[in-house]
Amino acid sequence: GLFYAINPDGTLKWAYVTGIPIHDSPAIGADGTIYIGDDNGKLYAYTPQGLPRWTYQTGGPINSSSPAIGADGTIYVGSGDGNLYAIH
Repeated sequence: GLFYAINPDGTLKWAYVTGIPIHDSPAIGADGTIYIGDDNGKLYAYTPQGLPRWTYQTGGPINSSSPAIGADGTIYVGSGDGNLYAIH
């Protein structure tokens, strides 16, 4: 239920408490925004400083699909509800 950012020297940059398990890798956008999904079906967007930017609720858990970012900035993520979400 914690999401960590680590500095290049191995020290903790920041930690964010989601309270929900996260099983997949994040994606990082060109502007540094970090995208990660959780077992409750939420896709989170964080600033590079670890502040929440927005969340998007899908219809099922995001626990077998890491987000991907298209050339136009669209975020793609699969959900346990059988859908592929495209968020722009």
